[in-house]
Amino acid sequence: MKKRYLALTIVIISVVTILIIFLPNMISQVKAPSKEIAEENQQSDSKGSAYESPKKQVDYMISFDKDIYKLVEGDQSDTLTTKVPLEEKYPEVSLKIEQINDQSPEELLPILEMQMGVDYTSPKETEKVIDPVDGYWLHAISHDSAGLTNWDSPVGDIYIIDNGVGGSFVITQKYFLEAAEGHGSNFRSILETFQIVEK
Repeated sequence: MKKRYLALTIVIISVVTILIIFLPNMISQVKAPSKEIAEENQQSDSKGSAYESPKKQVDYMISFDKDIYKLVEGDQSDTLTTKVPLEEKYPEVSLKIEQINDQSPEELLPILEMQMGVDYTSPKETEKVIDPVDGYWLHAISHDSAGLTNWDSPVGDIYIIDNGVGGSFVITQKYFLEAAEGHGSNFRSILETFQIVEK
């Protein structure tokens, strides 16, 4: 009888010893995949299409054709321009996205309306729009000295958008009359993808 109890005790001690040695490894092997999945998710997130800059108050995302345009990042603004530089005979073609941290769209509106009147000969009346973005739309074109438009007449659009935290996004488009159905249409399509990204 004593031998049976002794044998049982030895078995129990052996099982406990095995559990003590191998159980931590078994647990770590079970938990490891979760960590790997988290790391893979982080790597996937970092490859997203959202453009983020720590120098800007609110992040945003846009989509554009990288075969046609390139994004030039700046401290205060980001600018899309043609990937292949235009010849000097063509007016500027660009889409600039700027964030004003401490002024609402309503505060910026009269300032930008005045600027449009300086930059172009024929500014149009400001409109409140929801397409391609939700905000104010300023549009203008320049006529020559005879009051006529030409193929290279400069055209400008400004969209003022509330950034949701007391500031504004100001999106300025520049192109020329002949490019209205090309670059002008492309810029509109790009703006339709504009999204404010929550941090």
